[in-house]
Amino acid sequence: MSEMLRTFIALEIDDEIKQEIGRIEDHLKSSGADIRWVKPVNLHLTLKFLGETPTEKLVHINALLEKVCEINTNFLMELSSVGGFPNTKNPKVIWLGFSKGKEEILKIEQQIEELLSEQGFAKEEREFSPHLTIGRKRSSLNQFALATMLQNYTLPNTLRQQVKTLSFIKSTLTPEGPIYEPLSTWSFK
Repeated sequence: MSEMLRTFIALEIDDEIKQEIGRIEDHLKSSGADIRWVKPVNLHLTLKFLGETPTEKLVHINALLEKVCEINTNFLMELSSVGGFPNTKNPKVIWLGFSKGKEEILKIEQQIEELLSEQGFAKEEREFSPHLTIGRKRSSLNQFALATMLQNYTLPNTLRQQVKTLSFIKSTLTPEGPIYEPLSTWSFK
């Protein structure tokens, strides 16, 4: 029986932006809401969560991701909004949304989805909506205070980067939170 790794495909976030998002999280924490915040070091934009992946499939996945990078160029990504799913009044997930790079992200996600489905991976049933998850609700404590903050918060204009790489990442779950290790990274043209 083959070894299984918990994996996903993602676009990495620059360290400077991670630090700025950490400051945003600190500001939102002052609402006192019961949110499990994503550690800035773990921030990334997931394009496809594969879950438990047999190690013998890694070579095929790597080849597909290399192909995706060969047909796409690097692009500018800019985060410009903060919101919540299903809405900001009762957010189960707190996210940052994109004003630049959204079309490129959608195109790359579609290419990955198609190529992986040809390899037997199930297609995502929900429509992909590019966003960066920064927190998940644990309880309704101080929810109104958080909702008010989310509706009135303006992101700084510094959350932009050139997206140059695509990463295939291993996720190890621990009691302290997940540990992410890139298995491989490719550069866009």
